[in-house]
Amino acid sequence: MGVAQPNPTFSPSSTAGLFSDAMSSKPSSLGKPQFPPTSSNTTLSVLEARRQLQARAEQQFAEMGRLESEGREFLDVSTIRKILYLRQRGDTSADIESELRLKPGVVARLGALGVVSLV
Repeated sequence: MGVAQPNPTFSPSSTAGLFSDAMSSKPSSLGKPQFPPTSSNTTLSVLEARRQLQARAEQQFAEMGRLESEGREFLDVSTIRKILYLRQRGDTSADIESELRLKPGVVARLGALGVVSLV
């Protein structure tokens, strides 16, 4: 079999011409599919960002418990509940971060007091 060749028909909503026009300046070989650049592919960008976050989370998990660890940045639901409880109790962000071994600024990312709260 092979690569399917689309039947050229006019469609006002078609975006196929956008990519083929941009690539027409380069010599192309027949039979090879032409794809838009990966940098403009939203799905691939999201998957790459997800992969990078996963790698950072795995690295943080591997460093947990070590003295040279800077603290945690990625939180689970249980830790978020503890943070919210401690904030309602009146503890400062610095105290909460040191008690739960979090990176500085993590508590502030939850927003101001009252934006997110325990129910």
